[in-house]
Amino acid sequence: MFNIDTNTYENIIYNKKEISINLFNELDSQILSISDNIIRNYLVKNVVYKFNRKIMEIQINQSNLLVSFHKVAKQFDTDNKLFDRKGYENGSICYSMIVEDNITCNYVVKIMRQTFDFLVDPPKNLNDILFDNLKNKITSISKSITCHYTNKGLVFKDNRNFVMISKTGYGVYLKLLSVNDDNHILNVITRKTYEPLCLSYKVKELSDIDIILPFIQESYKLNKINPIDLKNEYYKIYI
Repeated sequence: MFNIDTNTYENIIYNKKEISINLFNELDSQILSISDNIIRNYLVKNVVYKFNRKIMEIQINQSNLLVSFHKVAKQFDTDNKLFDRKGYENGSICYSMIVEDNITCNYVVKIMRQTFDFLVDPPKNLNDILFDNLKNKITSISKSITCHYTNKGLVFKDNRNFVMISKTGYGVYLKLLSVNDDNHILNVITRKTYEPLCLSYKVKELSDIDIILPFIQESYKLNKINPIDLKNEYYKIYI
């Protein structure tokens, strides 16, 4: 729990052949040289390497090493050498490979380095890119536009709310005012939690932003029109 070694190096290598001990020593030194933030723990049967989470395990066998990786490492397996770790398919350390020589040892170090870099500074996924792009496009329409987060998403407002965007599993979900849509590109929302944002669109890729942007601009223009004061209108009609 507290990054304290529960065993020793001597117990890990006890009764193992020289080839597997040498492979472990070489691999261990290279892994630790990647960053001072990588923590090594000697356990009863294996050696664990952690960053902000457990990212790799090494089990020293008689004549080889069984190396297991965090699930994000699979994307860096260019030679397709990682196999499913039996019994751990739903865990975080779920891919393994056998290390029998210096070539495979170097391959492990390459994967480990890329995995560590990924966890330190993970790249934005497509949903984040779409969301940030939409946010910048909307706020650039006018300096008077403000936005605030709610439990439903990010709401944009000038005189009143005119757009709301939220991340979903498939992309970014967007709600608009009742703009003109002769080509039926937008969908009608049957349950309206943010009246009158009653039309929607699913942004799944960057090219969709160019499609929806004119509707966003039209929704902004509608936001400038004050709602009709029905009471005053009735007075005009019946005078």
